[in-house]
Amino acid sequence: MHDRPRKAPKLGDEAASAAKAEKLRALQPQLLSNHRHIIYTKEAVELSTKLLEINHEFTPLENALRQNFSSYGAWHHRKWVLSKGFCSIDKELRLLEKFQSTDPRNFHAWNCRSVLLSNLMKKNVEGFSKRDEVLTREHELVRQALFTDEDDQSGWFYRLWLLEQTAKAKCPLLVSSWPAYGSDLILIQAVEGVSSSTVTVESGFNLNQDLIWKPL
Repeated sequence: MHDRPRKAPKLGDEAASAAKAEKLRALQPQLLSNHRHIIYTKEAVELSTKLLEINHEFTPLENALRQNFSSYGAWHHRKWVLSKGFCSIDKELRLLEKFQSTDPRNFHAWNCRSVLLSNLMKKNVEGFSKRDEVLTREHELVRQALFTDEDDQSGWFYRLWLLEQTAKAKCPLLVSSWPAYGSDLILIQAVEGVSSSTVTVESGFNLNQDLIWKPL
């Protein structure tokens, strides 16, 4: 093909190819039936996994992302697979780290990471760190990324998502402040014992005078 000479099959290649084809033919009818009837159960995903293990050419998502790290369709479908909860968390985190080490600004990888960790923390998967430990580690990861490139919007969006996971649900959210020239003290981590008697804020506008403030 394409003016390239075809290599002669080695001894045993034909038998191996025939056995591989037989396995594929046995799995494909059920796979197509599941797809046709929109069956996405755990058993259906396991069947797809067996098919991929036999023929690695059937790994369209990873192949597509290797060729184009910013493929919207591939990332969207991958997040859908993650939402079903049948993926290997270890493998997915390693894949994301590989993509992010190649391009730390990859918005899709950061977004996919938030989906994966969100499912992980909700299910409290055995063998993984506690919620607080996961958030602390992720804060450090994105802090390093922003230190490398502070103009990267992907990292800032992921940091906002982390702050939403860190903040307690019962805490009030700041909607607006009055007067317009007032100042807001924002803490990036959950703390205790914060009050006007423990924290002093110096103002650059009012020299030699501390600001009077109160926590929300």
